[in-house]
Amino acid sequence: MLSATQGNMQAEVARQNQLSSDIAKLQIEVSTGKRIQQASDDPGAAAQLASIRQTQANQSAWQSNVNTASATASAADSTMSNIATALTRVQELLISANSSTATASDRASAAAELSGIAQDITSYEAQTDANGQPLFPSTALAVPIGQNEAVAATPSKADVFTITQADGSTIDLSTFVANAAATLSSGNSSSADLTTIGNAITQTADARAAQGVRESRISDAGTRLTDSATALNAQQQTLQATDITQTVADLQSKMTTLQAAQALLVKVTQTNLFSMIN
Repeated sequence: MLSATQGNMQAEVARQNQLSSDIAKLQIEVSTGKRIQQASDDPGAAAQLASIRQTQANQSAWQSNVNTASATASAADSTMSNIATALTRVQELLISANSSTATASDRASAAAELSGIAQDITSYEAQTDANGQPLFPSTALAVPIGQNEAVAATPSKADVFTITQADGSTIDLSTFVANAAATLSSGNSSSADLTTIGNAITQTADARAAQGVRESRISDAGTRLTDSATALNAQQQTLQATDITQTVADLQSKMTTLQAAQALLVKVTQTNLFSMIN
């Protein structure tokens, strides 16, 4: 029974206010599905959740870079495939034009086709990515795709379009093809061009192989980020999710306790009032 002293009455009111506060908090936990509304609810778990959210923010940025890099890398590989096909055709034309049986007409025809290929290569060199940046930049910039991991989505322009000639000097690929076309147009042929185109084909194959490695790294990073995101979400859920069964049981228990205490307080108050009247 509650005593009639003012101190006990105040303590009982404070206890009931605390029960009401606890009930309100439990109701929020049930409605939101989250047991932690502020750090003081569980400081240790709150600190872990803050760390998880920071990691998720970092990984979101890395995933965005991975998505962009993957699309850019794929576009670069497709372009290099086109270049490889074009160079194979250039080699075929030069071999045919350098043949002792090639006529002036044959060389003129080959020169015309080589001129078209040179223009195609120039357009490949000028391609841009989805952001309007050069697909093959002067300097290939690495972007972060994970913790202490960065990768350039494409090779540099020089890696693809600067080739070594027979004499050891370097030249832009489209310029070489255009020069070869001009040589044939003048009625001449050059065995040195055959050596140079061989170098270009080898260089392009090497660049494509390196691009395959880049694409694999980017793909692997994307897989790791996806797996990590799933694990972090599960950990976050475990730390923060309300145990509905237990929380509802606690809520019902506290509501029952509060109702009983309120009824008792009313009865005691009425008893004290009658005592004062009498």
